[in-house]
Amino acid sequence: ACGDLFVSDDVKPEEIRQAWERVAAEAMRLEVIPPAFEQLRRKKRRRKPVPYELIPPSLARMLCADWWYRKLWQMRCEWREEQLRAVCLVNKKASPYVSYEAVIHKREQRRKSLEFFRSHELINEDGDTLDMEDVVNASNSNPAHRRNEMMACVKGLELIAEMRGDCAVFYTITCPSRFHATLNNGRPNPKWTSATVRQSSDYLVDTFAAFRKAMYKAGLRWYGVRVAEPHHDGTVHWHLLCFMRKKDRRSITALLRKFAIREDREELGTNTGPRFKSELINPRKGTPTSYIAKYISKNIDGRGLAKEISKETGRSLRDSAEHVSAWASLHRVQQFRFFGIP
Repeated sequence: ACGDLFVSDDVKPEEIRQAWERVAAEAMRLEVIPPAFEQLRRKKRRRKPVPYELIPPSLARMLCADWWYRKLWQMRCEWREEQLRAVCLVNKKASPYVSYEAVIHKREQRRKSLEFFRSHELINEDGDTLDMEDVVNASNSNPAHRRNEMMACVKGLELIAEMRGDCAVFYTITCPSRFHATLNNGRPNPKWTSATVRQSSDYLVDTFAAFRKAMYKAGLRWYGVRVAEPHHDGTVHWHLLCFMRKKDRRSITALLRKFAIREDREELGTNTGPRFKSELINPRKGTPTSYIAKYISKNIDGRGLAKEISKETGRSLRDSAEHVSAWASLHRVQQFRFFGIP
């Protein structure tokens, strides 16, 4: 019935939108976010006109069986992983960061993708051919290229900071105890509220958004990069390498600390270290780029970290890179993000 809307010339755009809303409501009942949902949903204050041109492709996807298969399979994998977290099979005593099943599934995905790339070629308009595998390896799909690009971007931020005379501070922000499924010893966490990995990621995103709004309101500015990585039980925590004016450092740090520890404040007592840490980077001990290099590498391919042992899991950081990659893919966590670049 929805498809007939696009055949008739008498249908008004708002009628098409209402049809989209009915289908979108059914998707939301299954906790599936419809395509272009943020752009098309009704808002009390809308600054831009409704992009009606996004409705046909959004509807087409929601009426496509293949699209639903991928979405439901994704939900199945996430649900399965959360069940394994609940029975303490995702932690440093069992399988750190993500379950063995998820690692094997990700490994099989890579194998199938590699077979596909090796068996296909790309042909341009002039008839020239390229091996698809060579094209993929030359892109950011290659972990080495992705790591090099990240390092180059961070180095660029460092050079900007040097020209501006800004200082560099390294922050670590962790979720409250209710997000952690297991304790450090691998046993169930009595404070866990069945929060998922995705919910822990959303908590940090919302906290950061609230802090950023308050920071800009206070007239403070910063720029840098953040790295999202898992605790041994899969719960997300953030590392942030931030550059700012020296006179703003104390104010920004105090404000970020306020937002990082405000939820479930009573569980921390006088020690806020488990939730928030800050460290002013001393150029004499190392550059900001060299400081964050380990965090970038261990979340991509673990290059150069074969002898580095994780304090949390007791395993080599290079060997853990595969687990981290599978974790980020399964839970759709954006591992790296630059912000506030001048």
